[in-house]
Amino acid sequence: MNFAIRGWSVGIVLATAVAVVPSLHAQPARDSVTTHARLVLSITEFQAAWQRAWRESETTRQESPNGAAQLRLRTPLIHCHPTERDSQFIQTYWYGNDDVVRQKNFQFAQIAGRNSMFAACPTWLFADPSPAAQDERFGRDAALLEPMRVGMHDLRGLLLSELDVAASNTPADGWLSGQRVRFLFDQNDVPGALAAANACKAARWWCAALRGYAQARINEIGPAETAFREMHRAMTPAQRCEWDDVRELLLPTERGAYTSLLCSARVSATEKFWWLSDPLLRVPGNERQVEHNVRRVEIALHSALEQDERYNWTDRFGGDVMTSVVLRYGWPGYTGWGGDYIDDDHTDYLETRSSPRTSPYTTFEYSIDRVHTLPPWSTVASPFSALETSWSMSPDDLLGHPYTEWWPIEHFRTRRRLVQLPEGQHALLRRETGIRVAATITLDHPMLRTGAALDVMMVSSPEPSRVDSLSRRAIRAGTIGVMQGVIPPAPTVIAVEAIGTGTRAVDARARFGVVPPPTLQSMRAGDIAVSDPVLLDVQNGKVNVDMPGDSLLDHMLNTVHLNSRTRRVGVYWETYGVASTDTVTVSVRVATDEQLSAIRRLGMALNLAQNPNREVVQSWTEPDARRGSKTVDGRVPIGPHAIVLNLGLLQPDSYVLEVSVVRRDGTAATGRRRITIER
Repeated sequence: MNFAIRGWSVGIVLATAVAVVPSLHAQPARDSVTTHARLVLSITEFQAAWQRAWRESETTRQESPNGAAQLRLRTPLIHCHPTERDSQFIQTYWYGNDDVVRQKNFQFAQIAGRNSMFAACPTWLFADPSPAAQDERFGRDAALLEPMRVGMHDLRGLLLSELDVAASNTPADGWLSGQRVRFLFDQNDVPGALAAANACKAARWWCAALRGYAQARINEIGPAETAFREMHRAMTPAQRCEWDDVRELLLPTERGAYTSLLCSARVSATEKFWWLSDPLLRVPGNERQVEHNVRRVEIALHSALEQDERYNWTDRFGGDVMTSVVLRYGWPGYTGWGGDYIDDDHTDYLETRSSPRTSPYTTFEYSIDRVHTLPPWSTVASPFSALETSWSMSPDDLLGHPYTEWWPIEHFRTRRRLVQLPEGQHALLRRETGIRVAATITLDHPMLRTGAALDVMMVSSPEPSRVDSLSRRAIRAGTIGVMQGVIPPAPTVIAVEAIGTGTRAVDARARFGVVPPPTLQSMRAGDIAVSDPVLLDVQNGKVNVDMPGDSLLDHMLNTVHLNSRTRRVGVYWETYGVASTDTVTVSVRVATDEQLSAIRRLGMALNLAQNPNREVVQSWTEPDARRGSKTVDGRVPIGPHAIVLNLGLLQPDSYVLEVSVVRRDGTAATGRRRITIER
């Protein structure tokens, strides 16, 4: 088989395939070195033939009516040149200098090598990447034109026959086990790939990794997760530390806090990281963590021979860049090639900077239906202080598609479309032994079909591997719902998650952290307390604040950001420890906590500036027969209260809504909620 193709360093591959094996790969048996070298040659010959077919496919595509225009768009992404040798600095570029692509206005991140000037600029500029090209994530032959796939299928079949014979003679060879699984999946022989993974007799951790990889490839997330857990248990501490390293998934500004931890200290931090990255807590199995392990196996399989069908995986030739690309974004859906001329031009650039040839050079293109479920490292450090906005899965346009100028540090494609719901309002109310939690959910997103029923569940998760169901109900898309449940008095993450039903496979979620107040059981005699106030929707006239009770929580406003249509709001709160016979002074106050500058005070004195500290205050003394209040008796009495406030005179700003209760003996308690008044 003729495999003399530009860009291939076959001699280097053969010379180093046996001697240089990455630390995570299983070493070949000593008595199989000759067999191993022969198999390396056979794989190299096949990959060279595959690359030739791919080049011909790409050349044919460029000859299509839109081929030249597409190549012009792709060329800057192929000529992705770093300005400095610093791969820790992730540069973000706006690509709009060319009139042809000015309207695209998209963003991408440059990933530069540590040991070379090779770089990659992944993108999702092209929704329809190229004629007759399919998604490579589901098989490498998708990059080939249909007539060439048949030939490659036959050649790969011959290679697999050779690998099968070798595996029967050396069943404990981990490298061979991995290559069989890889090429069987490339051959679209799913049963064969699963059987090969299950038949692995190499190191226990590597065989478990292959089983997890195989199960994930057929979307069996639960079994894949189980296999990867077995992999972790079988690894040495050093192997786990290397495998679980997530620094590539963090922003450059966050990496220092992570890398400063010793390996032993990273275990709990990484566990929290993946816990908070789980797309849906209610669904068994962490799809995002499984995807990370799949990417690790993919990298191990491809870097086992330095050179694969197109790319060199050694650091000197930009292999660290390829590792970063796959770890952060997965295998691209399409890789465009510019031809020999662009390869030569790019190689000249590298060689003049003492960087070796790494042709062929390609784009790295992804579909736009990806999400970013990883939290910022500050949320990992303090998960129970997280807000709904701590996660930003994807900023979507009016059709539900991510803006093309959005490009995260990492992303992945969920099995079902996953969208993020708007920030809502939640309340924590004390009960005898637990805390009543209520949260609003607005099922509003372009991807959700208005009126479609969604299976909505509220869950709490105080720690990794623990999820408790709080409530569940059906809510229609386009409406607002309130979910309620009872949690223990301990910090936890609350998630409201909606599963699409019927033919619309779209799921939605919102999550936040809470630090609950003490229960009534923990209050001492004579103590009093006030819950944080809750905003109520009184616009529809269905709320009777003269009959306060926790049933008013069903009318919670779905936001704490008040626009011109929601300046008249209800306020609900509860007092604890205040008996019906106690005399107390109650005060409800809405005011900004902004400190006035000297210039602002001067402007106010001259009537040239408005007072941002303008406030709304209502105060009264209870018991008051004119107010519809009641007390739920008990060892610690509960007093539900509600009033209506008109905030129309307040200027747009951030305010604090504060409810204070002062008993005659001077004992006081306060509850607060920050709100925003918008234009």
